[in-house]
Amino acid sequence: MKYTTVLFDVDGVMLGEDTYFNATSQTIHEVIVTERFLGAAKTESNPNRERLAEIRRQVLGPKDEVLDFLKGRGVNSNWDMVYLMVSHSILKNLARAVDKEWASELCRSGITLADFPEIRSKVEVSPAFADFTKDFPAELEKHQFLQYLNQLAAEWVGAETEAFGRASQLWEETRQIFQEFYLGDGKEKPGYLDREEPIVPGEELQALLAKLADKGIALGIGTGRPEKETLIPLEVLGVLNYIPKERIATASTVLEAEEETGVTPLAKPHPFSYLRALRGAEPSHTEILKEQLPLTRLDVLVVGDSLADLLAARALGVSFAATLTGHEGERARGMFEAHGADHILRDVRELAALFE
Repeated sequence: MKYTTVLFDVDGVMLGEDTYFNATSQTIHEVIVTERFLGAAKTESNPNRERLAEIRRQVLGPKDEVLDFLKGRGVNSNWDMVYLMVSHSILKNLARAVDKEWASELCRSGITLADFPEIRSKVEVSPAFADFTKDFPAELEKHQFLQYLNQLAAEWVGAETEAFGRASQLWEETRQIFQEFYLGDGKEKPGYLDREEPIVPGEELQALLAKLADKGIALGIGTGRPEKETLIPLEVLGVLNYIPKERIATASTVLEAEEETGVTPLAKPHPFSYLRALRGAEPSHTEILKEQLPLTRLDVLVVGDSLADLLAARALGVSFAATLTGHEGERARGMFEAHGADHILRDVRELAALFE
């Protein structure tokens, strides 16, 4: 197959994912465990490496079991992961509330940060991280997880509600807390941007992109990272010398499109990010979403590290190359083979061989 376009994911392809998963763990821990929000423990703004690893084990499991569980079912957004785990622990604790009617009404009206002081006063909140994989059915896929919180609210708290999901205020509030950890607050939280680690040396990634550009291959990016977290490290790597910003679709692009069109969710595994990167700046988000899919454009190649990337490529109707440099590493090979990935690469540098 002669490819004319290559669309890259970022995490697990160009940049290591650990910084994001560490920020995810720290955010969830902060909300559920520390006195700043729902817990009693001291807030830890800048834990050292060993303490951060301990927090991650507490939240995501000794071997990242929660992370494997979610990513293996197409949940690829760190914002969604934070909201899911925070909401799950809150619901688990509300199930123990003495005042059942209060807990039920709280869920029906939609929980927000403003409710946290009252929750603390009525329930001694403890984390339920270890129960997460047991409380969500293994057959759930993708964004069914967010809606399943409403079912847990009905079963545990007796609340018939649709308040849980991407449109909830708490989703936006936990997203902002995550951003505070990842970007830093200019005071106590240093942020993670200066801790990014490229998967391959910057000069080798630039050499690959230069080779593709010299062959006339159109390049783009579809990533679950917000705009700032995407552009700053990729500029340092020299990637922006080869990929124009109008062909970079980020989580910020997704939020903008959701607000403009009212269509949700558009995050991966929805194909919107890659379609937006493929089309560039001209079509509006509304026009993009009116396109008939799948495109059947096997000359377009998506390069990603996760099931969400593969599912997005399949929905878009394009080819897919998997890199084994994501969270699961070589363990992901069987999954990619089972889903019929067109190529499986040890890392992104092996992409060059497809164009020789």
